[in-house]
Amino acid sequence: MKGPDSQTLLASALSPRTISREEVAKIERMVQSYEGIWNNHRLSELGTLFTEDAEWVNVVGMWWRGRADVVKAHEVFHATMFREVNIRCSGMEIRGIAPDVAIATLTVEVDDYVTPDGREMNGVVDRLTFVLVKIGGEWLIASGHNTTVDPLAQPHNPIDHP
Repeated sequence: MKGPDSQTLLASALSPRTISREEVAKIERMVQSYEGIWNNHRLSELGTLFTEDAEWVNVVGMWWRGRADVVKAHEVFHATMFREVNIRCSGMEIRGIAPDVAIATLTVEVDDYVTPDGREMNGVVDRLTFVLVKIGGEWLIASGHNTTVDPLAQPHNPIDHP
C-alpha cells in the first residue's frame, strides 16, 4: 500500500487547522493569565504558562531559552524598568497549526517606562506572538516573540497600503 507523497504531506502540514471555540477560549484565558501576572507583577507565577523548554525573544532581540531563564529575565526586568508598568492585550488572532499546536498573535499596549540605558518609552505598542502547545489539556507557551510596532513604518506596509 502506497502512502501519501511528500507534496500531499507538505500541503496537509501547511493548511490551516480549525480550533474549537472551547480551545480558543482556553487560549484566551491563558493570555489573560499572562496579562494578569504581568500587571500584578507576580512573575514567580509566570512559569506556569510555559513549557519546560520554552524560548522567548524580547523587543530588543534578547533570546532566552528554557522556562527558568524566561522567568528569570522577566523577573529581573520587572524588578527594575517594568516595576510599575501595566499592559493591555487586545486584537488576538489564533490560528491552529496542528491538533495540539496553535499560534496566537496579539497587540499589547504598554504603559510608559524608561529603559536601562535611560530612553523614555512612551505610547509603546507591541505585537506579541505565542507558539502554543496543548499538554495535559492545557495550552502552554512554547515560544514567545515580542516586537515593538513602529508607528512611522506602518503607513508603508505594502499589505495594508499598496
